Amino acid sequence: MKQDTPLLHTPFGIVRDARPSDTDSIVQLVGKLAAHNEDDASLTSENLARDACGEKPWIYVLVAETDGELIGYAALCGLI
Repeated sequence: MKQDTPLLHTPFGIVRDARPSDTDSIVQLVGKLAAHNEDDASLTSENLARDACGEKPWIYVLVAETDGELIGYAALCGLI
């Protein structure tokens, strides 16, 4: 969550690195996906900020944005 430039321009908007200010919106999207799959989401904004932006980040998050609103995300982690 360090780069602040669009990575990809698309017909629907942009794909970019997530920012610390995106954590609440990402957590909402995670909750919507969990509900759609009849599951519970336990992710909090604090945990996401720690895991993606903290001292030892272990996940990398991309977001899709259109008209200033987040509409999707991808969380990536290495399997080492």
